[in-house]
Amino acid sequence: MNKKFFAQKFCELTLKVFLPATGITAAVMAAVVPFSCKSPVEALNFLEGDFSAPVLESVSVQDENTISLVMSKEVNVQEALVSPIDSQETAVSTEEEKAQEPAASVFENESDTYTVSFTLPTPMETGRLYSLRAILQDRQGNTLTLTVPFTGYNNRMPYAVLSEIRHTKFTKTVSGQTVAYYPFVELYMLQDGNLSGMELAAASSAGTFTVKLPPIEVHRGQYVTVHICPQGAALQSETEDSLSAASGTDTCSTALDLYAETDENTKFLATSDVLLLRDSNSGKIFDALLYYKSTKTMRYPYEDVLSQIQEENIWLNKEGECDCSIENAVCIDAYTTVNRSLSRQNNAQLLETFTNNPEEFFPFSTRIDQWLLTDKVKNTSSSTPGFANSTNPYVKK
Repeated sequence: MNKKFFAQKFCELTLKVFLPATGITAAVMAAVVPFSCKSPVEALNFLEGDFSAPVLESVSVQDENTISLVMSKEVNVQEALVSPIDSQETAVSTEEEKAQEPAASVFENESDTYTVSFTLPTPMETGRLYSLRAILQDRQGNTLTLTVPFTGYNNRMPYAVLSEIRHTKFTKTVSGQTVAYYPFVELYMLQDGNLSGMELAAASSAGTFTVKLPPIEVHRGQYVTVHICPQGAALQSETEDSLSAASGTDTCSTALDLYAETDENTKFLATSDVLLLRDSNSGKIFDALLYYKSTKTMRYPYEDVLSQIQEENIWLNKEGECDCSIENAVCIDAYTTVNRSLSRQNNAQLLETFTNNPEEFFPFSTRIDQWLLTDKVKNTSSSTPGFANSTNPYVKK
């Protein structure tokens, strides 16, 4: 028997045995497969076109009445509705509240066809949570139904600077008890305003954890201390009307103490890091701090962060030149006890310049020599969150 005979018998067996069992499937195969049992690619037809749904790439609140979405492709808006969100983060649902939900009107951005903007009929409330629900369709008919939470626009965000930080947790024995001293970031307000939309971010935890500040009124010359504590610490943040409500370590009755909780696997600040104070909506950086420990390698992908700092000319060397190199970061090698912290040394001068000569203040920059690794103030037991910063440089003994 030759190979041709075997091939012919195999095809006959296939038609006799499998056709009754496979019904329509085998019939279709017989229609497209020639008797020689070869299956040329040319015989197969594929549908062509773009069947992918549009993808939401970013969200920004432009002003009190406008929210914009940047999409992966051009879209048309089929439906759009904006509603407030209650404290449980669910859209309002009573019939009375539904009747009050504003249907957002849509306008196209002529210069950017991938951006769609929605205009609300009434201004947003500062700091209130909202939900945009929309159905979008691209030119091929692919649709995307989305729900986007966002915070009401804040047109009174104050200018503020980073003032003092403790990057890690320490413990100390006090009266026979072990007391935890958590990391903190202290801010110094240069004008009155509302904190809604302001956030703290670190290059080391980028994309995993940021601290978004709540909608609280603050005042010129006020200290705001953000304490980073573990979940379940049961520590109470203060409001503008209750500056003595917080009772944890490092609190101050004349400053605003806020708490941000992290889980046990999340560390906000690394031993070597880049800390940012910025507008969470626009991404504008108010202030930055670069610090490092010489025994620790910079292990985070911080190039994008440093690139923005460089572009905005925010971090300078002693000669007043923008320099984001590791050699121009504040060294914290001696930062080993609760008594020490990184402290800005020119808060008073910044406040005076900002108030009396704003044209000299902007664009704002920080020089490395405006920060010190400081020791505790005399007659105190630790660093100075909520109070005027220590001016005592730590000197290794």
